Formats: sequence, structure tokens, C-alpha cells
Amino acid sequence: MKRLFIVCVLLGRMYASNPCAEHNIYLSSFSDTISKTGAALCKAGTVGSQTWGCANGGMTLWGFDISAPCDTSFVTYAVATADTGTGAGHKYDLGLYYIKGPNAGTLAGRLMVHTGYLDGGGTNGFSNATGLLPTAKTWVGTSNCSVPCSLPAGQYALGLTTDCSASCAALWGDENKGYMYLFDMWLGGDAGTHVNGGLVPNGCGNPCNFNPGGVPGLPLLVNVPATDPALWQTSYPKPPAVLIF
Repeated sequence: MKRLFIVCVLLGRMYASNPCAEHNIYLSSFSDTISKTGAALCKAGTVGSQTWGCANGGMTLWGFDISAPCDTSFVTYAVATADTGTGAGHKYDLGLYYIKGPNAGTLAGRLMVHTGYLDGGGTNGFSNATGLLPTAKTWVGTSNCSVPCSLPAGQYALGLTTDCSASCAALWGDENKGYMYLFDMWLGGDAGTHVNGGLVPNGCGNPCNFNPGGVPGLPLLVNVPATDPALWQTSYPKPPAVLIF
């Protein structure tokens, strides 16, 4: 673990010339299981007239700031437990949402880039081996930003979704929250209480099953609440350690 920590510190220094690389969370000895019962929690429930289902998976958003524009083409992270499975029940997607800031008029709630909905295992698997990824994942662009993506300054969310419920991947995480301090959001809430409930997928439907429009993976748009979500909750999943560059 100490060796892995040193590798990540060196990578951080290597990419320090890229402003995006300064806006990430750094490794500690905490690991997050990425599953519908873990760091991408889904708990079925009802809040008001909205019903939450878990048929297609769970999703969590963690907030952070990017204070100056920067370019990104890649993302990397460290795998604590590999998921070598493929197909349904072993799918993952990680991406970046623009939440608020100078470009909110056109970008608020929109998915900027993501890894794409990846199998756990396989040649380009999300988590096909333990340790730091031997090859960083190249972002998949969206209609909001092509790769290399020029991220404008503002408040962002790291989004992570999976349909995994058994034999799932675990990523090394940041138990002290690092840069990911602005808000947390489980799309389903804590046993249905739906804390920070304004931040939900656009067109999620009723029941909300997290992958609206029949498109697997992260939704292309989330509805941004009128007021800032509550600051991070200690009972919520801690963010995985990622490096964007």
C-alpha cells in the first residue's frame, strides 16, 4: 500500500503542469466497493410522489471545484479489488458533470466526459487487475465536450454508476474526502430519505431507475437543485481516489 501511495504521489507531481491534475483527490488506505450496496448505493423507496427503483443500478455524485479552466483527456485510479466479470451485473461508468458556475446557462447538470459503460474485466475493463491502472482510461466525449475536453471553471460532480451487486470492484479511496468536499448524493437517498434529493437524473421517470432513456451508464443530464446541496454527510460513501489529466 505504501508503494502504491508513492506511485500516486509521483503521478500527481508528473501531471502538476496540467491544471486539471490539481483538482483531484489523493490516495489513502481506504477502499470503496463499487456496488449497488456500496459506493454507488441504490435503496428503493418513495419520497413524496417520486419512487426509486434499483433495476438498472445505483449512482453517487461527489462535488468538487475547478477554479481555473483546464484540459483533460484521461482519468486514472487505483483498484483495490478487481472485478474480472463481463456483461450484466459487471458494468461501470465514471464521469464528470458541470454543476454550477460561469457556464451554468448552457452546461448546468450536463455530463462533460465519462469512461463509457465498461465491463469490469476484459481488455479495456474498468477494474481488470489490482493496483494503479497500467494504462489510463481515455475519456469518452459527449455533445457537451469533445476530447481533449476543455473544462471551464466551476463546481463539478464526479459521478459513478454500476449495476454490480456481487463480486464487485473496489477502488482505493479518500477517507478524508480530499478535494471532494462540496456535496454527496445517493440517487435513492439513505433508506429512501433522499438527502440532497434535488440532484436527480433528468427524465428519470417514476420509478427512477438511474439509467433513463434506455442508455446504459451515467445519465447525460441531472437536474441541478435551486440551492446548493448540503455539505458532505459522514454516513455517505467516501469518494474513490482519481486523477484527471
